[in-house]
Amino acid sequence: MYTVGFVTGETGGRTQEIAGRRVLNVFVMSTPNPTTGFLALVPEDQVYPLDMSVEEGIKLMMSGGIVAPSRSPRSVSVEPGGHEAP
Repeated sequence: MYTVGFVTGETGGRTQEIAGRRVLNVFVMSTPNPTTGFLALVPEDQVYPLDMSVEEGIKLMMSGGIVAPSRSPRSVSVEPGGHEAP
């Protein structure tokens, strides 16, 4: 399962040290109130950028997926374990 989130920064300090790799702060909004949600600390190699603006992402999240970008976002097909599917 995947979710849309917003990278808000890079995790530092002890978390980065324990993970042994770069970890990003990813805010996942709750619908329909964008001020609620949760912060996920995600290894960078498990974050897949989408070709959409922040505004398009917020509209997508606030509408519960009903309002999608006018173009299809570039998606990456990934198999479990982080490998791109053929």
